Amino acid sequence: MMLAASPLALIAFIRFEQRRSARVGAPLVELAWFRDGRFVAGILMALAFYMLSSFYLTFSVYLQGGLHLTPLDAAFETLPFAAGFFVASLVSSNLVRCLGARALTLGFALQVIGFGAVMLVAGNILPQGLGLGLACAGLGFGTVMPCVIKVVIGGIEPRHAGPRLGS
Repeated sequence: MMLAASPLALIAFIRFEQRRSARVGAPLVELAWFRDGRFVAGILMALAFYMLSSFYLTFSVYLQGGLHLTPLDAAFETLPFAAGFFVASLVSSNLVRCLGARALTLGFALQVIGFGAVMLVAGNILPQGLGLGLACAGLGFGTVMPCVIKVVIGGIEPRHAGPRLGS
């Protein structure tokens, strides 16, 4: 029901923002940004990235309900993901400095490869490789997570950032 109502909520929000912009001049979201293809692409990438959270619940159910692992064993199975995430988080700022927005592409590619391997193992197509797939996905997640918002809003003028503290 809520999903079906979301387009109506979006339309109502856009109209509210347009009226607020005309009346006060300070909307919550500057609608003109959505004319910038880079910003829109970044927002769509961020949306896809944050939807990844559903993986954790689904994977946990698979490990515990499907493979009949204990919660502790399921947690140990996901450690390669956490390790990859941790390592990539430490170096992601350097990657962004070197690669710019292409660091996001690299991170997403690592996630696709890693989660693809996880799917192949879960589907019994590959006999092994769950840990490697999770580590690869974790590396991608750790690359994207710290820098996705910076890359998305990097082209927005600083005046849109809001008031500065101490001003």
